[in-house]
Amino acid sequence: MKTKNNQTDSDNNVAGKNATNNTVSRKRFSLPKKFFKYTDEVNDHIRTLKIGCGVLTAIVGIGLYSLHQMPSEILLYQTPNLETGSTRHITDVPAYSVYGFGLYVMQQIYNTSNLDGGIERNIAAYGNYLSPEFQQQLLVQNKIDKKNAIAIQDVSQEVREMEGVRFDKDHVFQLTPSKWVVYLDLQIVDRFNGEKVKNAFVRYPIVVEKADFNPVSNPTGLRLTGFYQTPFRIDAAKKKIHA
Repeated sequence: MKTKNNQTDSDNNVAGKNATNNTVSRKRFSLPKKFFKYTDEVNDHIRTLKIGCGVLTAIVGIGLYSLHQMPSEILLYQTPNLETGSTRHITDVPAYSVYGFGLYVMQQIYNTSNLDGGIERNIAAYGNYLSPEFQQQLLVQNKIDKKNAIAIQDVSQEVREMEGVRFDKDHVFQLTPSKWVVYLDLQIVDRFNGEKVKNAFVRYPIVVEKADFNPVSNPTGLRLTGFYQTPFRIDAAKKKIHA
């Protein structure tokens, strides 16, 4: 009899638990719709944040890559006479810089203590400031000049601007944003044993172009690419030009 009562109590407990679980289940599934709507909004917001983080990560990655690709040095041509309110792009090359570059390279090439091999060595030394075609052209022209010269052994040559000639904007003509024509009026003096044997005045119309900047081989970012016209002599006394 006692066993039967215990069995009955056990059945009642199981039934009570099942009833409780059913009640909790009904309460769980009877939550207000507002709760589920809020849950969906939270999930959508989390999804939006994940997408935003992904986009920001991509932007940061692109920015770091672009920063890595930027040159470590930027060539800036600074003008000596800044006018009030004037502006200049960082890639602009002032006319005086173009003129000064052309004059410097031409002087370094043609100034020599010995015409016998001196100009060839100078052309090779300043090859980074010359286009390959112009470098070859200068070598060929130098061979012709040596054949026509009376003497070259122990003959020195000095090249400088004509007396009274200074930089003028009219001496620089811009062909394109990266190409110019520079007119150099030069005096060429040859000496043998200290005696002047040649004194010529020549106008050199040379072409200057932008080149790849290299802080070691070409820190100027410019190079000479040829003659715009055949160089011609100038009568310095009468200021006449002889083609």
